Amino acid sequence: MRFWDWFWLFFWLFLIVVPVTALWVSIMIDLVKRPDLVGWRKALWALAVICFPLLGALAYLIARPAGSAWEMSAQERRRADEQRVRNAIEGGGVVPN
Repeated sequence: MRFWDWFWLFFWLFLIVVPVTALWVSIMIDLVKRPDLVGWRKALWALAVICFPLLGALAYLIARPAGSAWEMSAQERRRADEQRVRNAIEGGGVVPN
């Protein structure tokens, strides 16, 4: 191969392939960590992202709920936990999970 063939090969590799792969991996990690997706819903999303990487990733990013409870900051989670404990103490019940 000539120099320019190598140049364009690496250019497209780093411009397209690496970012798309990083996006795909981050979506798969997000999909696995989401506690609000369970069972068949999680399996169907994983299957869609694996079988149709670009289309599945795009659909997942569009359908993914933004700002949901599982994306709360540590401070918001602590406040919510404290409120749950206060409610359980006032009601005399067990702290729900």
